[in-house]
Amino acid sequence: AFSMGAGPVTGLVIPELNPGQIRGRAVAAAMTSHWICNVMIGQSFMAAVAQYGLAGVYSFFGGCAVLAAVYISTQVPETKGKTFDQISKELA
Repeated sequence: AFSMGAGPVTGLVIPELNPGQIRGRAVAAAMTSHWICNVMIGQSFMAAVAQYGLAGVYSFFGGCAVLAAVYISTQVPETKGKTFDQISKELA
């Protein structure tokens, strides 16, 4: 499910939006926070299901996904077919 969902997006978008001199550090920071969040969700999932029920937990995750989709569609620039220089000019 990870590769079919939003999981790998972090590793694809972050390098495209950062200049070469900080790209490695930006990707490292993004992937570190990504996996920290994955571990926290994995460790707290069963406790959340016990507290709120499966429907409540999945409703919360679904709401987060909808909010993320709205944010991405309105705030993250399209990079398909653009050079890094074009992307940099749009973000400046």
